[in-house]
Amino acid sequence: MLHRLLSVNQDINRHISSIFDYYSCSGNHLRLGEKGVNRIIDLISPKTNFKKYIGNDLSEIHQEILRLTEQQFAILNSLYFQSQCTILGCAGSGKTQLAIEKTRQLSQQNYTTLITCKSLNLSLYIAASLSQEIESNHCVVSHYSKVIENYNNRKFDAIILDEGQDFERSELDLLKKLLTEEEIFYIFQDSNQNISKKENISKYTLQLNPMALNKNCRNTNQIFHYAKPFVSCLHPLESSSIDGRDVVQKVYDRPCNLLLMIEKDISFLVNEEKVNSNQIIILTDIHPLSKSFLASLSKIGNFSLIEYSLNNKEKQSIQYENIGRYKGLENDIILLVLEKPKTLVPNNWDIANKYIGATRAKSYLIVYEAPDPEIDF
Repeated sequence: MLHRLLSVNQDINRHISSIFDYYSCSGNHLRLGEKGVNRIIDLISPKTNFKKYIGNDLSEIHQEILRLTEQQFAILNSLYFQSQCTILGCAGSGKTQLAIEKTRQLSQQNYTTLITCKSLNLSLYIAASLSQEIESNHCVVSHYSKVIENYNNRKFDAIILDEGQDFERSELDLLKKLLTEEEIFYIFQDSNQNISKKENISKYTLQLNPMALNKNCRNTNQIFHYAKPFVSCLHPLESSSIDGRDVVQKVYDRPCNLLLMIEKDISFLVNEEKVNSNQIIILTDIHPLSKSFLASLSKIGNFSLIEYSLNNKEKQSIQYENIGRYKGLENDIILLVLEKPKTLVPNNWDIANKYIGATRAKSYLIVYEAPDPEIDF
């Protein structure tokens, strides 16, 4: 074996020497030049271009988000020393996750705890997150309308409200009557004044030892800065600083063109960017949902188009929902469809829809808008 290796090395050396002898002779010396050198490099070590897919970005961004919880844990720990408190935070600051975790802590300490909100979809999500605590009989998760209907004669050691800005003052008073002498009462609410139409509620909740979550831990930096102009908060805001893809903004002139744009984008995301269809949600600003053009469709491209459900298991499907009914929830990619015609001066609801809809997207956001209205001088 050693003799064979020495023989091979001698052959290589002899061939290399003969090449140098050939090109060193007069008349045979040629300059390869830059192109010639590059061709040799490409033959020996060809370049491979790796495309970074949006699908790959999603998992990386998930890992970044997991590191942005120090402020949340600090507030969670401070709640041990306060029986009543309002936790303020704009979208993406982790209010719902904190509300769930505080409910879990109280239930595990054998406090009978009620957590409620006014969004049916959000209440289902919270219930799924607290299934073990519910089984222990120390936790009740309920949409607010069912609380008054089913638990009016029951007492709770602790009550937690998520999306507290949706409640009327009279509703808060009713809930507090369900408390035992423990009187543990926490309100988690959005601090964006543009979406709180109940000024008296804001004034009341701010008296309950308010704390602020000012760091966004849901959205990429690009989504955060797109949504920031639609926010009017009582406290400063801080981006997650997670770098992502630019927000894509598109203008459509007719619903038929809008559908083609959405179908093309979904096809691109799934087929070219390696995104799973369940990582995409279409949100519309039309309420009720039955009046959206999406409600008349059974398919969008090659996918079934179905109304959002937490328990959807249909793989080849795209889900859609009204912005308001998806409040408090999130997904990797949001296609935000603003169907309402634009007005010269947007009202608070239009601003709120943009804010809420955009901040549901963790990693990638596409916004479809009608053209600006013409000004008639």
